[in-house]
Formats: sequence, C-alpha cells, structure tokens
Amino acid sequence: MSSTDAQKPVIKAAVDVAGGIRPAQRLLNGLAPNYHDVRNVARANAVHMAERRLFVPDMHVPDHDPSALAIVRAFKDDWKPHKVTVMGDIINADAVSMHAKTQTRYDQSEEYAIAGEILDWLEPDEILEGNHEERFRRPGCVPWELWAMLNPQKWFEIEKRGVRWVPYSNRPEDLMHVGKLTVIHGFRTNEYAAKAEALSFGCVIHAHTHRVQDFQPKHAYEKHTGFNIGCLCRLDLDYQTTGTPRGWAQAFAFGYFFKDGNFSLYTARLIGDEFYIEGEYYHR
Repeated sequence: MSSTDAQKPVIKAAVDVAGGIRPAQRLLNGLAPNYHDVRNVARANAVHMAERRLFVPDMHVPDHDPSALAIVRAFKDDWKPHKVTVMGDIINADAVSMHAKTQTRYDQSEEYAIAGEILDWLEPDEILEGNHEERFRRPGCVPWELWAMLNPQKWFEIEKRGVRWVPYSNRPEDLMHVGKLTVIHGFRTNEYAAKAEALSFGCVIHAHTHRVQDFQPKHAYEKHTGFNIGCLCRLDLDYQTTGTPRGWAQAFAFGYFFKDGNFSLYTARLIGDEFYIEGEYYHR
C-alpha cells in the first residue's frame, strides 16, 4: 500500500463530516474516528451549527484599560462573533454617585463621549444596564427633572444603534436569556458571587464583581452553574491599591451557542502582556 492509499480513510472521514455523516455511521462504514476526524467534527459544529457570541464586562470609563480593550478589539476582528453583549458598567457615573466624589475627573458628557467611541467599534447587539448606569434613575441620585437629559439610553444612542437595552433588574420578565444561559450584570459582590448568582438564576453569566469565578454545585449537572467574567477596567486605581486586596481580574468571555440551547463558554483572562486566545497570539 502506498503512503497515498494509507491516507485515504482520513480524507474520506473529512468528506463524511462535511456531508453530515455522524461518527457512529463512520464506524459502521469501517472509518475509525481519529484525532483529525474529531477536530473536523468540532469545526463543522462551530462553523455551521453554533452562534458565536462575545461578552464584554465592566469597563468603567474613564477608568477603563485601553490596553485590555485593544485585546478585545483585536479578538473581535479575528473571531468575528455573530453577537456582542456588553455586560454593563460601561461608565463610572461618579458625578451622580452617592459615594465620595474624590475620584470624579471627567464631566459626565465626557464619560459618555469616550464610551460612545468604544461602542462604535464594539457594535453591540445588547447592552445590559449596570448598577453604575442605574444610578441615573436611582432615587436620590438625580432629580427627576434631569432624567431625560442624563439618561444613558440617550447618550449610548440605543435606538440609533438598534441595540437591545436590558434593564438592571432581577425580575424574571426583565432577564436576558441566550439558549440555556441567563445573562445578567450581577447583584452580588463577594468571593462567592458566582455561587450566589447561580443558585438564584440557574445557569448564569455575570460581571459586576470584577473577579473571575466559576461555580457548579455537586448536585447539579446542567443547571445552576455560574460564570463570573472579570472586568476591563484598570487595576491600579487608588482605592484598589490600598486596603484589603479585592481580587480583581481583567478578562472577557466568548462562547458557541447551539440550536438546542447548550453552549461552550470560555473566559479569556488577561494576565501579563501576552495571550493565546482561540489559537491566536495577542500582545498588549
């Protein structure tokens, strides 16, 4: 047998995958699955059967990290997601914070202008209202007479962009779902946030804590799994570098969502200056 003949079953297996023949059928046809065959099956599923979705967590303009966002932008250009979901807390909104105003360095319109430039290249399909955007409609933060002027939906140009706006709310009718995954900004802030959100909302992805966490209880198989996907803001803020360490981590998430509601979800954590994400090399 020649070397060319020896490779024919592998080539035939690849053709079978493209033609939609399942691995069990290939076994009946005498085509044993191998490493290359498995890779072909995975690629066929990813390309033809799954929706690619990018999840972008807290940026906190003007405290966003441009170098981290540059990685997200490059990955988006390479990976070409079908959908982009911005997870909330795009801006700090310190100007209307009930906390001390010592960190306010930008006029609110400047925060919105910077955020708008980021949204231009992110091209989101959904924007979740974070607790920082929610400040503008929180009683006591902004006089109701100024609400229309400061409304984040207006400044983010939600209608013009054709973006779905998801309010900061834990009511079932307000929640966003992608297949079997619930998508929220997040309501808990401690080191057990992923567990708490999962026990409240089922299979859930969230941001808010600026931490990277995964949780799955021992009694659950597919439900009640929590994915906490970090942040894209700076980690050297004055209040971050003093006092008790907070465990913040820069990251974002991406996933493949299948027609039956199942999904493959991955968190890309940005540690240091060099990264491999989905087989591509990125450098700050």
